Amino acid sequence: MANGTNGISKKYIKRLKRALKKRRAYDVGIIRDVNEMFENTASEGKSAEELILRLGSPEDFAAKFDRTERPYAGVAAFTVAAVSLLAGIMFIAAYAVGKLRGVPEDAIGYAESATEIFVTGGVGTEAWLISGTVLVLISPILAWITRKIIAKRKKNG
Repeated sequence: MANGTNGISKKYIKRLKRALKKRRAYDVGIIRDVNEMFENTASEGKSAEELILRLGSPEDFAAKFDRTERPYAGVAAFTVAAVSLLAGIMFIAAYAVGKLRGVPEDAIGYAESATEIFVTGGVGTEAWLISGTVLVLISPILAWITRKIIAKRKKNG
């Protein structure tokens, strides 16, 4: 610390470092700039207390650089969950519509009684039900994973 600082400024810097680390915003450049502010204040004949009044408490000053939560993390997680949930509901609705509608009377191959004809291939309606149920059930898990990924990216810078 330079000669232009006193005990009050050293305490302020120490508290500021702690507050910045708590907010995952510790940066040597911020500390250097605040040290220079204290030095400039002293060279202008002003007291460290005047600068502290201008900057606010170390905790308030550190809050300006807060990196603990990105505002879009919650929005992204909600969006992922909502899309998954809606897709699941649509799949379940497709299953329900397929089961309720049945086969129209004028459909090709319609028979009044049982026949030995079997249709194979394609996706059965049960696949829609299973897919929809899985999507509905995993939507909160997808939201949680999204928040974790964003938090990890934020932590790694």
